[in-house]
Amino acid sequence: RIALKCYPGCYPEEPMITTDVAIKKLKAPEGGRLEIRDKVIPGLYLRVSKTGRTWYLRGRPQGEKNPVAMKIGPYGDGTDALSLKEARLKAIDWKDAIKAGDDPREEGKQKKQRADDTFGSVVDRFLKSHGRKLKPNTQKQYESILQGGDVKPLVKKPVNKITKRQVAEIIENIADSGRLIQANRTLAILKKFFNWCADDADIIKENEPIPTDRIKPVAKEKARGKVLSPDELKVVWRAAVKEGWPFGHHTRLLITTAQRQSEVASIGRKSIADDIWKQDENKADRPHELPLNQLSLDILSDCEVMHPDLYFSTNGETPISGFSKAKRRLDQTIKKICEEEELDLFSEPWRTHDLRRTATTMMRKLGVPQDVCSRILNHAQKGVTAKVYDTHDMLHEKVEAMNVWNDYLQELFRDEQD
Repeated sequence: RIALKCYPGCYPEEPMITTDVAIKKLKAPEGGRLEIRDKVIPGLYLRVSKTGRTWYLRGRPQGEKNPVAMKIGPYGDGTDALSLKEARLKAIDWKDAIKAGDDPREEGKQKKQRADDTFGSVVDRFLKSHGRKLKPNTQKQYESILQGGDVKPLVKKPVNKITKRQVAEIIENIADSGRLIQANRTLAILKKFFNWCADDADIIKENEPIPTDRIKPVAKEKARGKVLSPDELKVVWRAAVKEGWPFGHHTRLLITTAQRQSEVASIGRKSIADDIWKQDENKADRPHELPLNQLSLDILSDCEVMHPDLYFSTNGETPISGFSKAKRRLDQTIKKICEEEELDLFSEPWRTHDLRRTATTMMRKLGVPQDVCSRILNHAQKGVTAKVYDTHDMLHEKVEAMNVWNDYLQELFRDEQD
């Protein structure tokens, strides 16, 4: 552009911005755009087009050879929009920043980054960073909660815009569905996540509230203590037989081994030698050897071969999953058996983990010592003697205990064997 020296009356005076009222009366051109300078702040102008109205400041930040157009923000009355007065104040701040050797455009980049830091995208980073420190099963729990349907309303929201009310509503909805324990677990993991956003990732700034602060658990959890009666255990076994492979076999193996759900799901052929199941990976994160009794071996020998190593795999690649759906199917079969035979059982809901508790309780009644039961369950040993000095693996005692348990179950299920 060539700067022309102009005298009054040589050509019509260029229109300039004076008031918000005048801005609102502006009409966008049919094509292209208008750039109208502000009358008060040199370099500030409004770009008007069919797509909107945006404030710009022309200036030369450090590192630029020539003046550049720097976007300040949209015009309007919304949360992120700027009125004429606000645009002038921001333009003054930006000019001061340029004089101080700063680049005010960094503010816009940071603002865009914060808008891009949605719950869904930040969760991915959190799981990669914090998730590596967790045990495999705990990591799966974090993933199922932070990427699950309950928190779906938060997925597209910027983390720094999520409010305490929004989080509280999610916890309340889970509790209202009858899943009190899940509500508390979700709250605990969300607290971990948002604290990480504030302390480690610096996504929530020091002067901004953490949305999980002062949200309390919905109810005090009680220790789970249901032990199935022998008659209830028989019905569970019968229902599992009807379910068949893989989940029916999986349920029966939970009963015969007293091991955790995920550990049984991951059992492999290579991990068994001389009827001893060696667990190198488990929730306890401790090597564990479990003698397999005859019932357990019979169940494994009846499994279909869908994977070269895994006993329980439906896709030929990974262990089975979808335990919640499988449990619902099992409960439906149990209910049908009880109704058809008029059995007054299962007055209280039961969980899959109760099979592990039931097996332990019944073994104790059969005379199996508590320390042997503890070794079968792969629980941590307490006390200096147990942790440091007692290196006996109790394999012989575990073999005897599993045989006792096998004989009891054989007798209990004598009429239920498939």
